[in-house]
Amino acid sequence: MKVYKNSVIVPDTIESVFDFFNRPENLVKLMPSFMSFQLLTPGQLIMKEGAIFDYKVSVFGIPNRWTTYISDYNPPYSFADIQLKGPHSYWHHVHEFEQSHNGTRVSDTIHYVMPLGILGQLADVCVMAPIVSRLFNHRKRVIEQTFGSIELDYGN
Repeated sequence: MKVYKNSVIVPDTIESVFDFFNRPENLVKLMPSFMSFQLLTPGQLIMKEGAIFDYKVSVFGIPNRWTTYISDYNPPYSFADIQLKGPHSYWHHVHEFEQSHNGTRVSDTIHYVMPLGILGQLADVCVMAPIVSRLFNHRKRVIEQTFGSIELDYGN
């Protein structure tokens, strides 16, 4: 199992920052354009424990359906999603928000397993790890544009 962690500090209140991440429609902004991310779930989207969201993501022109389940929901401190359908054998993403002396710490922890055994491990090194890195670099830019600035959090 692979683990990816990322953390930034945003100069705003925990309520404001959580509100931004609490809106499933903001995922479109947080995903880089090369992934051709589309939210497929119709109607008004409400984040809550038990909510299920469907997406379409294309990488290298290969479309993937992705379905996530909100397994934990503790506003304004955290929520977690688990992949029900998608490109990974396992995907669990915990989003945490903590008030700090200079804003709100936004932390992401992802545990994932690639399919196809040794081939999946090779694909992780060559493809998945760089994609996750590019995704979170894009997220940092969007967060900075949204909240004015960010501070990288090297302690996490």
